[in-house]
Amino acid sequence: MKLSKSINWEKLKRIVERGLKNDKSGHDYAHALRVLENALLIAKSYSGVDYDILVSACYLHDISCVDGFVKDHHLVSAKLALPILKKINFPDEKIKRVQIAIEDYVGNISQPIRKNKELQIESKILRDADNLDALSEIGIERQLAFCKSHGISLFKSKRDKFNDSAYGGIKEILKWANKMLTPEGKALGEKRIRVMKSFLKNIEKEEFLQSFSYFVGKNKKTIKVEVCDTIWKKFSGLMFRKNSPPLLFPFNKNKNLTIHSFFCKPFKAVWLDGEKQITKEILINRWLPSISGRGKYLLEIPVQK
Repeated sequence: MKLSKSINWEKLKRIVERGLKNDKSGHDYAHALRVLENALLIAKSYSGVDYDILVSACYLHDISCVDGFVKDHHLVSAKLALPILKKINFPDEKIKRVQIAIEDYVGNISQPIRKNKELQIESKILRDADNLDALSEIGIERQLAFCKSHGISLFKSKRDKFNDSAYGGIKEILKWANKMLTPEGKALGEKRIRVMKSFLKNIEKEEFLQSFSYFVGKNKKTIKVEVCDTIWKKFSGLMFRKNSPPLLFPFNKNKNLTIHSFFCKPFKAVWLDGEKQITKEILINRWLPSISGRGKYLLEIPVQK
């Protein structure tokens, strides 16, 4: 990496670190350093990169977050970069390209100014480097920090979109791995999204489950269940599920309830009356065609090996 010695890089670092020290939205100085690290990793594969432009753009791309996250922060950051670059003796003929790189780095959550094919190489690298920092464990931490600073909830529904919840944001960010502008960024992104997929599954598992209490004699027992209250859920039950929480099937009244265990792993079936007292409990193995009991509720509890 070759940087111009005439530029006061240490002053630039101090300005950015001081300016972003109070950020709580995940756009702090540490983020800028990680973006720079990602950018330098990608840039190794390209011979025409101007490192003065790339490095300064990495430091300044979120400088608008000095007082918190703002609308169109990339455009505001590009404007704020100008006086800072002047202060550090940055070459005048390169300043516009730094601003362009900052303007172009946000392409997934806002309307881009330029088409991808029109982007300079520093813009492509900066966008990929920034998107990479939204992935993996650090991406989860940043999304949670952003949502907390903006009063956005963890989860509302499985249909949540980007700004609806942290869940919706992470779900959308997962798509960014396939939207990288460089092959190097895409390869790095695909490696990082595994932990985010696991995190989403855990949120779904926790948020979709409800507490359900029933009685074993006089003793009350409470478990977390997934409620199967649609025709499809009642039809499919545990079929084809590799891992499943306990399933609860509610009905309008006490009735004879017949089940089977085709395509199911072994499970415990519990029939409960309207008072949520057990009327029948049995361990069910695979491939049984018909098992009957009577109740208003039915629990299917997978057997843990």
